[in-house]
Amino acid sequence: MLKLTNSRWFRLLQWFFSLSGACFLVLTQSNCLPVKDPREKLEELRVLGVKAEPPAAKPGDKVTLSALTANPENAATTLSWYLCASPEAASDGCPDTDGAQSLGTGTSVSLTVPTDYLNVELTPAEKQNGRYLVVTLVAKTDQETVVSTKRVVVSQTPNNKNPSIVDLKLFDTDGTTTLSPPWSLKLESNYKLEATVSPESRDTYPRTDLQGNTQDAKERLYLSWYLTEGSYEKGYLSKADDLTNVLQTPKEAPNKDITLYLILRDGRGGVDWKTFQAKLP
Repeated sequence: MLKLTNSRWFRLLQWFFSLSGACFLVLTQSNCLPVKDPREKLEELRVLGVKAEPPAAKPGDKVTLSALTANPENAATTLSWYLCASPEAASDGCPDTDGAQSLGTGTSVSLTVPTDYLNVELTPAEKQNGRYLVVTLVAKTDQETVVSTKRVVVSQTPNNKNPSIVDLKLFDTDGTTTLSPPWSLKLESNYKLEATVSPESRDTYPRTDLQGNTQDAKERLYLSWYLTEGSYEKGYLSKADDLTNVLQTPKEAPNKDITLYLILRDGRGGVDWKTFQAKLP
């Protein structure tokens, strides 16, 4: 069976999400299918984000993992978590491999970083940036399975925290008037969206260039946008530090609620998310 990761677009998407420690593989019982366009519209089981708190830890630290999933069919979903035996499992996950340790089931689980996790011969990159601790999440219904991996950075001097979404503003069709929630929207209309994040969301960290020079750098923030009805003018992935988009409501879908999913990533493993509700006439 051909894996979805063989497609060009998925490799690009997998690379982007690997910046924040999450890679996604969508499977069905009978075959492997790419996500339909527009990709921001949720029509099947998806794992939209996996958060580690904290995203970077020391040996012996407790880490809490949580997941944001979307299941438009409202089918019963089981979430199973596994701790992988080595960092090499980051690409494909480890639920069916020897040495994987079950962490339990549910939307959130916790683990303790092994105290000897850094007592190995580290690569030059691991010495500088830390060693990855890889966790696999398997989301499963009767018809679909989604496998997602999360990388937690382990070092003696962890230097990252999760960013934070403060709010999402929605402007009326005139583009200037802010609407108050709960939002009641018109069909076939455009609404400007503007997210706000906490000032502490952009961490400063040491970055080494190709010539070996190290200097302080500021994180860039990336937003992912998803919804259950309609589309987004800018698509589902924002450019760095672009906190705006335009919601395009559908021509038809009366008497339906729209759930908007907003996921914030800092490019180094930090994640946050919020969901918002809107109604159509």
